[in-house]
Amino acid sequence: MIEQDFNMARLIAGYLAGELSTTEREELDRWRQESPAHEALFHRLCDEKRLEEHLRLRRSFDTSTAWNQLQQQIRRNHLHRIYIRVMAVAALFLLPLLMFGTFWYLSSQKTDAGQAKPMATVIQPGKPQAVLTLDDGETLALGEQADTLLQQADAAILQMDSARVSYHRFATGAQPSKQLSYNTLETPQGGEYTLVLSDGTKVYLNAMSRLRFPVGFGEGSREVELEGEAFFHVSKAGTPFRVHTQGMVVEVLGTSFNLSAYPNEVYQTTLVTGLVEVRTDGGEHCRLSPAQQASLLPGREGIEVHTVDTHFYTSWIEGKIQFRDQRLEDIMKTLSRWYDMKVVYADSALKELRFGCNVDRYADIASFVQLLERTGKVRVRIHEKTITFLK
Repeated sequence: MIEQDFNMARLIAGYLAGELSTTEREELDRWRQESPAHEALFHRLCDEKRLEEHLRLRRSFDTSTAWNQLQQQIRRNHLHRIYIRVMAVAALFLLPLLMFGTFWYLSSQKTDAGQAKPMATVIQPGKPQAVLTLDDGETLALGEQADTLLQQADAAILQMDSARVSYHRFATGAQPSKQLSYNTLETPQGGEYTLVLSDGTKVYLNAMSRLRFPVGFGEGSREVELEGEAFFHVSKAGTPFRVHTQGMVVEVLGTSFNLSAYPNEVYQTTLVTGLVEVRTDGGEHCRLSPAQQASLLPGREGIEVHTVDTHFYTSWIEGKIQFRDQRLEDIMKTLSRWYDMKVVYADSALKELRFGCNVDRYADIASFVQLLERTGKVRVRIHEKTITFLK
């Protein structure tokens, strides 16, 4: 037990310093997932305000006097086991804090010596906003208006509010026409929106994404087209539901899954519940079970299937963005879509630095930037909506 506690303290210290290997990060993640108590302890130790307070107390603490007092207590009681347990607990709580304090102190010293500090500019997170293009070409800006109703083709009622647009079929008892009418919902950089299709399927559309869909589905199948990223919670309606992306089709009956299909990036279908089939234009196909992910690089053959932690790929719909030992360039590419910012690297080698962290999707970017700087690996300069990484 003592050895395990000390090892966890070492891993947390490495996490705070940004120096964990992939294997060590996986071991720490497993420990955090073992119980809510472990996760709560991890967050307490990594809390910025708590760390700074412990650092302040450490600087004012007379370690020599405290050590002498501890030795006297051990000699008086002859309880060697107490000594071992005290040191183990101290290692669990103080080692990460002291290491982080060292990084924090060195970072502050470098800044005082002339390093660039992040400017007071605040880069705000995204918000619900989108543009809805109707079948006749009319466009509606979504995200600001109050609850609105609009009659569309196929007797569909379009209901809009500040964060969601919903379609309701056959409100007047009319039958759908044979010619389907299509709408397109598109989110900009720094935008997200929720869509409820006429069959009850709910779609969470991430930033810089585009979904083309029929106002009312036909009798044979339900088909939509996606560019970007969306989480689908598909209703069971008896007919297949297909999501088309460039070079790939995902087919389901009733299930929930995340599909990321941004241009020039790896396409990833992550299944949460149910069963899906992934097919490519080249004729390859595979079936996924829950907790499996199919990856496809556009322009290349071969679908790769892996078992994954689905929460890592779907946490964005719950207000979190998670990274595990990922390249700085990939991290910032994801964040720049949501924060509506530009990223510049003074040295291309900085793109290859690897980090792991959790980002509050609805907080400004400042806390994340401070976390990166405190690793001692990069310096950051913010000007208006541009973030520049320096050595």
